Amino acid sequence: MAQIGMVIPTLGTRPAWLRGTLKSMFEQRGVDLKVVIVTPRPDEVRLIAAGTPAVVVASDTPGISAAVNEGWAELKDSTFLAWLGDDDLLAPGSLRISQDALVRNAAASGTYGCVRYIDAASETLFVARPGRFASAYLRWGKDLVPQPGSLFRREAVEAVGGLDTSLRYAMDFDLFLKLRAFGPLRYLSSEVASFRLHPGSITGANQSSVEAESVRARFHSARVNSIRRSLAPLQSVTDRALYKLSRRPGGLVPQMLGRDYVLDVYSDADLDGSTT
Repeated sequence: MAQIGMVIPTLGTRPAWLRGTLKSMFEQRGVDLKVVIVTPRPDEVRLIAAGTPAVVVASDTPGISAAVNEGWAELKDSTFLAWLGDDDLLAPGSLRISQDALVRNAAASGTYGCVRYIDAASETLFVARPGRFASAYLRWGKDLVPQPGSLFRREAVEAVGGLDTSLRYAMDFDLFLKLRAFGPLRYLSSEVASFRLHPGSITGANQSSVEAESVRARFHSARVNSIRRSLAPLQSVTDRALYKLSRRPGGLVPQMLGRDYVLDVYSDADLDGSTT
């Protein structure tokens, strides 16, 4: 059976949520899963993860990207790779669904799916259903592809160089764009994860938008970027319209965008360059 390697980058400051994250991982069925936790506080985190098969790796290198890359380097036997925040959850059965999709679609570089947005008390806020359209829209507008619950083919991750450690906010966006050049991203209509919105996760949106735009520019010619800059006001209007339409019952187009819009959400630790 192909092995799935999952990384949790964490500061170790949210023990209850981290335990929930681990529980959601080790309750997955029908997969060979290895979990690596990367943290600057290994002793504290080992206590939190006690009783689970998770491997704790000590790292003082700042930034989520570096932590995830270090974790992936520990997972040399894993055919598929992923990472999840220490405050997020995998949906029951999501890894088996994602793995099966990659096995059936040999050309696909990765998968993404529907994500439930929850609050600090784990109450549902909404469900993001990005649809197949989201991956095609990456190069032109708002990033609608949720990172939580996504799964990547190791071969593809290595081919594109993993996460860009120079990026503090848009590293997942950059990875999705690079992976699309290697192979298509497969959309799953199933719920694959829960993303927790809380006061520590909603900072950095403005900085992220700026960084995301600089990343997007890498994938266009100078002429196209010039045209895109001139159309920026229209793009902004389009993004806002998609946001409003996608939140309506039934969605914009069920197989294209879905009902809910993926928000820009980042943690306080992202701002200081630490792992979260």
